[in-house]
Amino acid sequence: MTSNYRDQVQFPTSEEEETTSSSPSSSGDEAQVVLGVLSSPSSDYLVQSFIGEGVFGKVAKCLKAATKETVAVKIIMNSNFAPQAKNEVAILEELRAFDSDRFNFVRCNNAFVDREHICIEFEMLDMSLMDFLANKPSHSLTVKEIRPILHQMATALQLLRSLGVVHTDLKLDNIMMVDHVNQPLKIKMIDFGLARHVSQTEWGSYMQPLYYRSPEVILGLPFTAAIDMWSLGCIAAELFLGHALYPGSCEYDMLRHIVRTQGQLPQQLLNRGVKTRCFFRRNRCRERRWRLKTALEYGQVTCTKSYFKSLDDLKKIRPACHLSNEDTMAEIKDRDNFMDLLKKMLYLDVDKRILPSHLIEDPFITMSDLAESYPNSFYVKTCCEVMEVCRDQNLRSYNRGSEVQLVQQPLAKPAGLHQHRLHYQPGAA
Repeated sequence: MTSNYRDQVQFPTSEEEETTSSSPSSSGDEAQVVLGVLSSPSSDYLVQSFIGEGVFGKVAKCLKAATKETVAVKIIMNSNFAPQAKNEVAILEELRAFDSDRFNFVRCNNAFVDREHICIEFEMLDMSLMDFLANKPSHSLTVKEIRPILHQMATALQLLRSLGVVHTDLKLDNIMMVDHVNQPLKIKMIDFGLARHVSQTEWGSYMQPLYYRSPEVILGLPFTAAIDMWSLGCIAAELFLGHALYPGSCEYDMLRHIVRTQGQLPQQLLNRGVKTRCFFRRNRCRERRWRLKTALEYGQVTCTKSYFKSLDDLKKIRPACHLSNEDTMAEIKDRDNFMDLLKKMLYLDVDKRILPSHLIEDPFITMSDLAESYPNSFYVKTCCEVMEVCRDQNLRSYNRGSEVQLVQQPLAKPAGLHQHRLHYQPGAA
């Protein structure tokens, strides 16, 4: 059975939170954090509940005493993640120069240290795309709903690209709805804990969640901003399907899915990969071309079922059907454009994979041919209405270096970090 995103939710339930809060085995510091108040030089934070948890620590919903607003505070309790937290704060400091609402990333308000725990204060958002899908009867989105999400994510990725930053951890959990009731489909990118500058590239680096891991990362090549576009392509397909596009059990299984649906990986990519020989063998023919190992050659591995022979098979999911023939034809055309864009996002050749700025101008996003071909379609009209959430996010003006709306605020050093010898420097990689 296909792995479903709903089976992977890691957020604790209310019962788990209560158990955690009352656990007598908690360490002294952690118990105080769970039961009490976080303190920074500028404000106290009353911990109301925990809304996320990971190996790094917890994310708490807090009431900020100084302003009486509800905020989210990421508490890094695991000391092994201190260098990662420092790196996250440095990247967030770079992003503070830009309007977080226009460029669709979570706003960071403050960073401080409480009882040796590094804490980062963020604006409070609504729910992750994973939770949003879980609450929908179909557990999936239409291409009409996916379009504004791709536009907003491309806007954020273009900004990161201009700063030389790669997120490396894009997944449904790390895209948040701002307010799904009052601002439908308005989203923001979160969690820069694993973000890196391209200058930090290394051969064989381990990154990206398995279902969203690009072939070049699996093969051990130095990463580029293109790996985020691959992840976004996997996310777009998952939003449409309601389950992971490539639900591999391991990296070999991921490659098996990719090769099955998209064909052999480029030979130049395979020639450069430091881990290519783990998954591929050279043919004995004169060309000595690489081929994917069989499961037997690779070793003991659980291979998940393949549901598609090509990406075009996704067109068969939930066929378009409207009362008006023009609306039906318009949606069929819209789906074709979506599949064409999906292929560009999941292009195996890294150098040819679509850039965020080109994604914004893609026919699926602009809908220019759709409106031209079906001017009286109610479907097209509603598509345009859904895209209103993307108003004032024109990447062309950003690329020209004009009309960039900078946040008019000093880039102050987050309180508490320097005093605790993290050697934090604004903008440092």
